[in-house]
Amino acid sequence: MSNEFPAWIDRAAIEASLAQHKSPADMMGGRIRGIIDGTISPVPTPWHHFDDIKAAMPGTINVLCGDPGSAKSFAILQAVAHAHRLGIGVGLLELECIREWHLHRYLAQISDEPGVTSIDWIKTHADRMNTLMAIHRQSLNSLGNVLDVADGKLLTVRDILRWTTDRLESGVKLIAIDPITAMEPSAKPWVDDQELITGMRRLLERHHAAAWLVTHPKKGRKNEISLEVLAGGAAISRFSDVVLWLERIDKPQRHWLKNGNRPVDAERVLHVMKCRDGTAAGRKLSVSLDQRNLTFRTHGWIERVEHVDVTSESIEDVGF
Repeated sequence: MSNEFPAWIDRAAIEASLAQHKSPADMMGGRIRGIIDGTISPVPTPWHHFDDIKAAMPGTINVLCGDPGSAKSFAILQAVAHAHRLGIGVGLLELECIREWHLHRYLAQISDEPGVTSIDWIKTHADRMNTLMAIHRQSLNSLGNVLDVADGKLLTVRDILRWTTDRLESGVKLIAIDPITAMEPSAKPWVDDQELITGMRRLLERHHAAAWLVTHPKKGRKNEISLEVLAGGAAISRFSDVVLWLERIDKPQRHWLKNGNRPVDAERVLHVMKCRDGTAAGRKLSVSLDQRNLTFRTHGWIERVEHVDVTSESIEDVGF
């Protein structure tokens, strides 16, 4: 039997591991020590309920899916900016729109002024806008320096992996790509997804970093929320570590929460489709988009849902 490694195996990484560790038990012991001392832990998010999900562990691929209008891009921006403010190296690649457009959204989140995302509001509030720009100039520059955009180009899988390599080699521990559905497809898009996931995982494991990938449901799906209707090939759902689905509720809902005495009214639900290191798989999280600053708040894990009839002010208990 040949001792040569197949081309797809990262030989250098294997040889480095063999040189560093004497046995599989030693390797596991190193991981356990890292978990105990905190060097192996999730990248912090603004939402404490994510402690149950254990998203963004080192070496993991995390997927956030949602229909257009669910505000998943606001959520990812909030998560990346939170880690950045904590001093964690981050990299954000936006495949749609220009850098200034995304910084408008960030300014809304840090200034508590959602009007800065509106052209009409800016025109009629010029003095207020200039004041906000002066106050938050340093924060805008700081996040802007870790924000990259496709600049109107369609990026291939290799382009994205090259960007990922560059960012991780610079010391970044959290990357986010929004949305991967804007990636340029080849004649075999399912192969693209396989190459993206396997290539990115290899890079993340080597650099002990985590990734967020934003995606959409498949076209033509009928309100189904499942791993099977994620856009792209099967590799996206099969080989990712965490898959979350942000659902925007068309009709008002009242959520009764675990360990809660009072219900909350919320317009969004975060479905935990998959979480390998967490305990929340299959659960649903009540969340709201705060219209005062376009940031998300998590209320708690849903135990029971009631539909609110806004015309008669009656409530229908639909269970869960």
